[in-house]
Amino acid sequence: MFCLLTDAPLFALLSPCDRRACEQPLTDHRSKSNAGVETASGGIVMIRLWSCVRAALCLLASLFVSCPTVAQDYPSRPIILVVPFPAGGSTDIVARITSQELSKRIGVPVVVENRPGGGTIVGSLSVKSAKPDGYTLLLSTNTFYASALSQKNPGYDPFRDFVTLVPLASAAYVLIAPRDVRTLDDLIERSKAQPGQSNYGSLGTGASQMVLAEQLKEAIGIDWQEVPYKGAADAILAIMRGDVQGFFGTDGLAAQYVKNPDVNLLATSGAKRSSYIPGVPTFAELGHPEIYDLGLFAVAARSETPDQIVQVLRQHLASVARAPELLQVLKSNSLEPYEGTLVEYDTLAQDRYARSATILRKLGFTAK
Repeated sequence: MFCLLTDAPLFALLSPCDRRACEQPLTDHRSKSNAGVETASGGIVMIRLWSCVRAALCLLASLFVSCPTVAQDYPSRPIILVVPFPAGGSTDIVARITSQELSKRIGVPVVVENRPGGGTIVGSLSVKSAKPDGYTLLLSTNTFYASALSQKNPGYDPFRDFVTLVPLASAAYVLIAPRDVRTLDDLIERSKAQPGQSNYGSLGTGASQMVLAEQLKEAIGIDWQEVPYKGAADAILAIMRGDVQGFFGTDGLAAQYVKNPDVNLLATSGAKRSSYIPGVPTFAELGHPEIYDLGLFAVAARSETPDQIVQVLRQHLASVARAPELLQVLKSNSLEPYEGTLVEYDTLAQDRYARSATILRKLGFTAK
């Protein structure tokens, strides 16, 4: 019988003396006729066994005590923050001020890398394929989750493959309607009076605009169909022409049309009224609290990232989220600082994801 260490990878790390002790067979040399020999042989067996145990314990102790942890050396080189959108948009602007403020706090450069394409899939996959060492992060938005549903093989699971570090910003959605639809009740009555003739604008399958419109359809019985547009500006023009009867734009976008006579702002999807359009009620105020959603911005990392590194990043990013420099950029881009907890953020993201999946199944959508 040999010491179990001889079959383990750790055996190669033992000292030559301890290795020889473990390699000696622990045979039983006891003699039935000689008690003295029996005692001596038994002692030899126990000594050899103890040598193996001692060597194993010393080796394990050295691994835990002598070797520095990964977190002690983190970070030791630049960090990359991947933005899955082109440069110049609001997501890119938020990412750049975030990178600047994080660099000040964490002590190494934080470089923004724009990786647009595939509805954020290109950028998301670039982070998933990187080592989970905290040196490649993702600036995530609602599209990050929507794309995982609308594509047959997106290549990532937003919850299994990524972990949220810190939510940064939010934006409520506002139901924008043509000038002849002044209230939510007007929209309902028009839909009932002209069944099958109402439409809503969306920015793609699984996007928040579609999910909210379909929720509204189910909650209050609006009979309308989706008309997809390439961007919010196109959808607003369609509203002004009367081509569609509703579109969920962000509150920052809607604020630009408060005084426009060709559109009306009916309700917001936030838990409270938007500071940018305080005169517009929430859906909850109108009796429909189930119509709730936010556009969210957060920083995420690979889910396999060591916990020590995750905690380092969360500590510094939490400080970034409160930085006056970031708050000023959010305000200038009609965004609000995220006011909830990390748990509340993850719960909202998971709830929206589940709602979106249910709606797509009901619509018979097949991912391509």
